[in-house]
This record gives sequence, C-alpha cells and structure tokens, in this order.
Amino acid sequence: MTVIELETEHEDAHTVARAVAPDNTDEMETRIEDGKVVTRIERGTVESAGATADDYMRNLVVADELVSAL
Repeated sequence: MTVIELETEHEDAHTVARAVAPDNTDEMETRIEDGKVVTRIERGTVESAGATADDYMRNLVVADELVSAL
C-alpha cells in the first residue's frame, strides 16, 4: 500500500475542498485541517498513487483558480 498526503493552502480552503471532493475515489479523503486542504490518497502501487496525486493536483489548481477569480 502506498499513501500520499497532500497539504495545500488557499484563500478559501473550504470552497476549494468542496470543489475537489466529488472527484475523490474510495481510496481518497479530503478534509480541512488548520485552515488547509489535506487530501490522503491510498493506492496499491507507487505508480497508481502518483497518477492519482497528479490528477488531483490538476483539479486542485483549477478549483483554486476558479475560487480566486470569483
């Protein structure tokens, strides 16, 4: 099992977290912790975990840009 935990800061962490959470798979959890978006990814292989993290980060960037533009 490979686990990746990503912690990111945003102007509006709650809105960003709500925007990306629907894309979570059963192996992902997104939460707010100390005003930051924290996402835990658990996958069977390093390659799968890395691919999931890459997809998630792309979604996170888009969500952050959209929230900042509002």
